[in-house]
Amino acid sequence: MQKRSWTRLAALAVLAPGSAHAAAPPSLCQPQEQVIFACSVKPSKKLVSLCARQLGSPAASLQYRFGRPGHVELQHPQQAAGSLQAFRHGSYGRYRVERQSVSFENLGVRYAVFDDHEGDMQPEVHERG
Repeated sequence: MQKRSWTRLAALAVLAPGSAHAAAPPSLCQPQEQVIFACSVKPSKKLVSLCARQLGSPAASLQYRFGRPGHVELQHPQQAAGSLQAFRHGSYGRYRVERQSVSFENLGVRYAVFDDHEGDMQPEVHERG
């Protein structure tokens, strides 16, 4: 995967959560990490987070976390070093449409998070999962 792709993902993540007036969603990321993706899983109220450090640099890392604050049930990969190779990133864009996804495989199970915005639909649609 090209460094440019991860840098683009990080830049879009800053814009994706909503308006500048919206509160940041809760996440399982550490204070020194950048929240790339965060959402809650209803009705369990557990969280899914994609957390990055130093995207765009040789020391960049990315980790997926699932669970509750103070009790992470799944972290992938366990070690941050070299973690970008554990993920696949996809993006698609055209006028008023933006789709981003990050996926990985762990113990034979494929996990994916996505952020889709369909601005050409009436009403506009923004889905995350």
